[in-house]
Amino acid sequence: MSIIHGMSNAEYHALPSVSSSQLKTILRSPAHYREAYLSGKEKKAPTADMLLGSLTHTLFLEPEQFAEEYVESVKFDMRTNAGKAAAATFAELAAGRTPVTAEQIQQAHAMANALCDSIAYNAMTGGYAEASIFFQDADTSLQCRIRPDYHIAPGDAWPDGLILDVKSTDDARAEAFARTCVKFGYDLSAAMYNDGFMQEYGTQNPPVFLLLVVERDAPHGVVCYEVSDEMLAKGHEKYRKAMNTLAACKESGEWPCYPDEIQKLDLPKWA
Repeated sequence: MSIIHGMSNAEYHALPSVSSSQLKTILRSPAHYREAYLSGKEKKAPTADMLLGSLTHTLFLEPEQFAEEYVESVKFDMRTNAGKAAAATFAELAAGRTPVTAEQIQQAHAMANALCDSIAYNAMTGGYAEASIFFQDADTSLQCRIRPDYHIAPGDAWPDGLILDVKSTDDARAEAFARTCVKFGYDLSAAMYNDGFMQEYGTQNPPVFLLLVVERDAPHGVVCYEVSDEMLAKGHEKYRKAMNTLAACKESGEWPCYPDEIQKLDLPKWA
């Protein structure tokens, strides 16, 4: 078990240890996991929403890192030699940084400012942003990693500690965001983060887990939700299933896809 402060996103995501994103992929199928993480192919570029979310995270949690991780994109006239030369110079200066538009920066600033006005922001004292925690899964012995957006170690204010996860969404209302949690596996992430946190700090009870949610569009509404025991229990089921599946596939060397059989298809319960 270890905790590292100041590790860059690029360094963290390049590590081979198991992350919650990998576990969500293997729940789709082991074949999809193999394609995404073992094929050696270049990873897909982040979507516009993912990029906006990452940009907002940086401006809200680590604004001092903005200039190191991002650069405002510039348009060049590639029909001229001068434009091509200017583009080459820009590419050299921007190397290693993610280009973002002025509009994306403006939107992310507005979202970060809305987060700073939230009630949860007042509780963010004495903690750590983007700390990388490494631990070993007790059941499978697989090496794992988590990177809470913000956490506070167990102490007087938070006896079991606090994890705060910042999320961007189109609709932050409870019913809509609950579906988003299911779609993107936020329950699994919460369960895995709790596991790593409890191992790192040696606590018997899980920390308080808050989801601080901001809407992408103006007025950039913000809601803070505490993850329920029921949501954590469901997430723990998925987390254990994914870890056990990954361990079994690594041992057998077999990475199956979907069941090769005819299945009945029903509408979801909400429909």
